[in-house]
Amino acid sequence: MKTIPEPPNNPQRALLMKAMGYNDWGYDNLIHQFYVTWCEAIAQKFYHNNRDLINSESLYSYYCRQWQILVECKMVTEYGGYMQQDIPDSRPAYYRFIYELAQELERYYPASLIRPITTPAKPKNMKYEIHPN
Repeated sequence: MKTIPEPPNNPQRALLMKAMGYNDWGYDNLIHQFYVTWCEAIAQKFYHNNRDLINSESLYSYYCRQWQILVECKMVTEYGGYMQQDIPDSRPAYYRFIYELAQELERYYPASLIRPITTPAKPKNMKYEIHPN
């Protein structure tokens, strides 16, 4: 899966990466890790194969855009002043905040891209035989 290019002027992403000590590759990996967790939750909710969701380019693009809006912007809005001060030993706290925002992101999904699949119905005329040993 290719990395979704971010707009060149994304100060929220740059500030968050600097405060957490990530480079571009590490930060993309962090987003992908949360994306996989999100796909597993969505797959379980809508009876999809999680591998199909994980490999969907359009779904990954949607998630990255939502990440930018609901995680990065919110994080910078709420904690941007602290992140600019480069406070020592603050990375674990920032990661906890990101984790909480990513869990909140699990409540959102694109209904146009993910349609619920009904659970497979059991055949009605199944007879079970039990044989004693």
